[in-house]
Amino acid sequence: MLRNYFLLATRSLVKNRIFTIVNIAGLSFGLTCAILISLWIWDELRFDSFHEKGQSIHQLFGEMQNEGESLIVPYAPSSLVEPILEEIPEIIKISRAFPANVVFETPKAKFPEKGLYADSSLLSIFSFPLKEGEIHNILSRPQTVVLSQKLAEKYFPRSSALGKYIEIIEAGNEKSSFEITGVLETIPVYSSLQFDYIIAYDRFEDKFRPWWKKSNEHSFTNFNVSVYAELVKDVNTEALNKKLGSFITDFTGQKTDNEIFAYPFADLYLHSDFSQGRIPTGKIQYVNFLSVIAIIVLMIACINFMNLSTAIAGKRAKEVGLRKVVGAYRRQIIFQFLIESILISTIALVLAMVLVEMFMPYFNVITHKSIHVPFRSIEFIFILISISVVTGILAGGYPAFYLAAFKPSDTLSNANASRGAFSGIRKGLVIVQFTLSIIFIVFTIVVFKQIDFFQNKELGIKKENIIHHALHGIERNKTSYRDELSKIPGVKSVSFTEQNPLNISNGNPGVNWSGKPENAEIYFSVMQVGEGFLETFEIELMDGRGFPEQYTDEGEKYFLINEKAAATIQQENPVGMNLQVWGQEGKVVGLVKDFHHKSLAQNIE
Repeated sequence: MLRNYFLLATRSLVKNRIFTIVNIAGLSFGLTCAILISLWIWDELRFDSFHEKGQSIHQLFGEMQNEGESLIVPYAPSSLVEPILEEIPEIIKISRAFPANVVFETPKAKFPEKGLYADSSLLSIFSFPLKEGEIHNILSRPQTVVLSQKLAEKYFPRSSALGKYIEIIEAGNEKSSFEITGVLETIPVYSSLQFDYIIAYDRFEDKFRPWWKKSNEHSFTNFNVSVYAELVKDVNTEALNKKLGSFITDFTGQKTDNEIFAYPFADLYLHSDFSQGRIPTGKIQYVNFLSVIAIIVLMIACINFMNLSTAIAGKRAKEVGLRKVVGAYRRQIIFQFLIESILISTIALVLAMVLVEMFMPYFNVITHKSIHVPFRSIEFIFILISISVVTGILAGGYPAFYLAAFKPSDTLSNANASRGAFSGIRKGLVIVQFTLSIIFIVFTIVVFKQIDFFQNKELGIKKENIIHHALHGIERNKTSYRDELSKIPGVKSVSFTEQNPLNISNGNPGVNWSGKPENAEIYFSVMQVGEGFLETFEIELMDGRGFPEQYTDEGEKYFLINEKAAATIQQENPVGMNLQVWGQEGKVVGLVKDFHHKSLAQNIE
């Protein structure tokens, strides 16, 4: 019986070739777009989902009140990490992490590598499995390191790296020998935490950041390190955040508006923008937006199918009448038409998958992804079959039920009757189709304008044609290195900066001046730069001058401030005024025009 349905469906589709080709082309295009978007959404949603303790892992954030505005940063004071673990029972484990950018040295060469300084508990909180080594022995001593599988194969090809030593050059050209106590399995590409090695954290703070410790009076307001915590299962996070919110005040005994709160790590990838407060946004907006786009595209394709099906209803009406005369039941006719539409949607789906495979390399370039179609996944194949059936039923359901309702007497006596009955339906479908098309076009225009805005927005700072890299051991010979670089044809200017000017990552209250309100905690973004900074980044100098090429006195400090800082300090002419930063006195020598040094979603600080 089923075989007869498919034979009849095939004959009908071959007989109405133009109708079949147009329908398959329309559906395949809609399915191609929907599948590509769905694969992108799937790739975004799976980020950080592989951690076994995913629901229990939270990251600690700092919230500071800065001139009446809430400033949230993904950091917490390092000096509070141990007290938090000791005094808050809801937290089982805790780990600090800080970016490391060091040089690995071999007898033949030196290679800069990127990784983390972190506590050993990091690997028991997150599911980054070890290929070699024991979890209890990981980073148990100061000069120990854990390598990724990639680095282990790079520095110890064809042999085990476990237990061996490697030379590492850290900040200030500090070279030490580190024991390799573990090798990690390859970290999934859909992990938001990416690193090639982990060095024991305590050594880093002891040697390079001693002022972060409890002995420093500003340590509790210095939000400086990423902190990840494993919470008790099914913990009440609202109650936990109340404890964390008052922890700084309770622990130090000093009243402050600064707070700490925990946020689920599994949600962070899609909700990473805290510029509007504790209810974050981020990539989830694009996921929701593109989900709507995928549905609209598929709906337009289905409506196009319905329109074409109703357009040839007159031809099919007589067929329905004859089949009913010879004894066909209504349900059999409905099933016949549904088989035809499902067959069309199946062919369209197969063609769509061919197109998806063809377009995927270009799609990955556009989206900066490495998505592949998971043909080996049973779940994916099941989803494809479901899409084919559901699309066929949605697109062909209404025409099938409507055609099957024709009376033989009407259809055989007047074939035009069905055409008139369908005219109103087609008009309605066309209106819906055009409405969806207009919505789609509006969405496209909005996205285009947003992209154009981000690409062409005047930032107040140059970012094109600038190359940057870490100095490592060059730091002690900066002047000679700059002179050599300046001799290279095409190099216009050279400058040194302590961090990326387009992403200044600190917020510091340690800026003081005469007339500053007593007990006020006003946060400034502070960056240390060298001479030539304004020229290299083409930042407009509004008053005063840039930094001198040579200091007359090693103890003398100079500061440049932006318009926002001048307004905060309440100085119309700030050039020449005294300023104290981190306890160091100096003079403001220049006022620069505001430039965007963080996301465009955030106000200039």
